[in-house]
Amino acid sequence: MERAFLRWGGSLVLVSLGGGLIYGWFFVQNQLTPLIETELIDLLNRPVKMGALQRFSLTGVRFGETKILATPTDPAKVSVAAVEVGFNPFVWLTSGELQLDVTAIQPDVYLEQGKNRRWLLTKFDSPEKKKKRFKVSLETLRLQDADVILRARSQTGNLQTPVKVLIDSGEADFFDKGKIIEFDLSGELANSGDLQVSGTGILKTEAINLVLRGNDIQATDVGNLLPLPFALQAGTIGANLEVRIRPQQITRLQGIATLDTVTARLPTLTQPFAQSNGVLRFQETEIYLENVTSRFGSIPAIANGIIDLQKGYNLKAKTEPIRVQQVVESLKLKKPPVPIVGELKADIRVTGSTPQPGQPLTSPVVSVDAITTKTTRIDRVDFRPGSTAQLQLIGSNLSVTQFQATPTVGGQLTGKGKIKVESRKSKVESNDSSASILLADRTNKVESQNSEYKFDVNAINVPAGAIARLYQTTLPINPGLVSGRAQFLGTLENSEQLKATGAASFKLGDGSVNASNFQYANRRWQGNIQASGVNLTSLNPKLPQQVHQGRLNGIFNVSGGIDSFAPESIRATGSANVAIAMVQ
Repeated sequence: MERAFLRWGGSLVLVSLGGGLIYGWFFVQNQLTPLIETELIDLLNRPVKMGALQRFSLTGVRFGETKILATPTDPAKVSVAAVEVGFNPFVWLTSGELQLDVTAIQPDVYLEQGKNRRWLLTKFDSPEKKKKRFKVSLETLRLQDADVILRARSQTGNLQTPVKVLIDSGEADFFDKGKIIEFDLSGELANSGDLQVSGTGILKTEAINLVLRGNDIQATDVGNLLPLPFALQAGTIGANLEVRIRPQQITRLQGIATLDTVTARLPTLTQPFAQSNGVLRFQETEIYLENVTSRFGSIPAIANGIIDLQKGYNLKAKTEPIRVQQVVESLKLKKPPVPIVGELKADIRVTGSTPQPGQPLTSPVVSVDAITTKTTRIDRVDFRPGSTAQLQLIGSNLSVTQFQATPTVGGQLTGKGKIKVESRKSKVESNDSSASILLADRTNKVESQNSEYKFDVNAINVPAGAIARLYQTTLPINPGLVSGRAQFLGTLENSEQLKATGAASFKLGDGSVNASNFQYANRRWQGNIQASGVNLTSLNPKLPQQVHQGRLNGIFNVSGGIDSFAPESIRATGSANVAIAMVQ
């Protein structure tokens, strides 16, 4: 009896198992393909075309070319040469859950970041939302020889140039019923070095924490993937970064990046920072520059400071001695109306704030504290080393907030001024959708330019006669040391439009002379002169002996041209009186 029971029991188990296996075989061959296709459509909320069943067994199947299609609202798409699906039939038969281990072979992936900063524009559905006969869960997804094209958005929301990533191998494991994804990828960028990425993603919130390591990555690829407040145009970057991505938030970074001959450009600046080498240290939304060597135009410098993605810039740089001409060329200033030859070194500071967190600077300010290191010549006048100037560049407008210079012939000059550039621009075509927004000068063609300047100059005890001799000019009188002020106005495009106003005073013949309401235009000058107690012999030593001790007091209107200062070329009208000492 016992043996019969065992035989019947064993037979029942074998029949049940055999029946299960037969059903499993039938299920794999006839129902698994549409089941997986349906599950993917439900999960991804988008059309899926499964490839033909190429081979199958009780532990897995292989499908041919499979496609996940784009939708009108989501351009993301995937094309896979083959899909291998592995599973454990005993787990499925005993638990009713089909746990899939999927390998995508040679997938081509296109992902486009949305304007809301999300990479997954179509929400995934939770497997728990719908009750089905069979429960299907994705446990592991592997990638083999994947080509991934990523198209991110700039800070202004415009699509960047696509970046192609070649993934040699990658694996993603799904936990908590598919709500949490852990991934690990390795490969290289199509145009540059190798890349390793690992991290965790939460499906519901689309929060991603990842660790990124890369070597010899093209700076342009980095700039096209991250919403930086500056454009990366050349060079390579190595990185070891922790990255925290949240929808509609600024990407937060922690770690370091090394720069190798990188070119970066801030919006509205006249030149990029080229051949940059050094270390960037990332702390959340702050990027610290640590002794980064770079060139702004032809100006070499060592830079330190901070770029805060939420607040703005505060960068500082020091230069070695450079020629004045290098400064003019690097700042793309108009050629000065008079030649300037000399050498200086400078402390440069770039500052500015963002209109709102995560947005690029609209008008960074470049401040320069310069000091001459050698004798400097402006036109024909030499100035001693140690002359200083403080400049501020906003866009293409230059302000000289203070300058001080000491002529080698004596005296001192101080002052301030502005150069304002007004341009008429017309739109031109640009194929670079991201950089054309960030760098406005790429989409605007300058038709004409008008560079107006205004400078206020103060002179203290300047030897006018010595200055005149430098210009091979003889003054009708020797005024000695002159102090005064003048304002110069004009355009850099046309030196003939120079205008000037001013006033001056000097000692003459034991008396004093005050010049006021001085005006210059069209190579002609005029002004008012008041003489007080001027000894007549200082005006003309050939006067008769009886008036040698005379004193002149008077007010005159004088005028003339700059071509000649001979007495006969000067016109004077006014009134005067002469006090003559009686000669016994």
